[in-house]
Amino acid sequence: QLYVCWEDGNLRFYDPEEGSYLLTYREQDEGRLIAESEREEERERRLAAEAERRAAQARIRHLEEQIRHLEE
Repeated sequence: QLYVCWEDGNLRFYDPEEGSYLLTYREQDEGRLIAESEREEERERRLAAEAERRAAQARIRHLEEQIRHLEE
């Protein structure tokens, strides 16, 4: 069962069982946009970490080759 309430000049639905208002379309859109932005930021962090890992591996291979040449 929901209650219809007037809040800040807007009609809102209130769920007494949950103790909260149902989200408006705008709030849902804002939440979706924030979640998408966070996913994109995480994707960019993963890509950057992967690039750093590859660069470190390449540097290790280069140093190992230099060591082998010094040992010869």
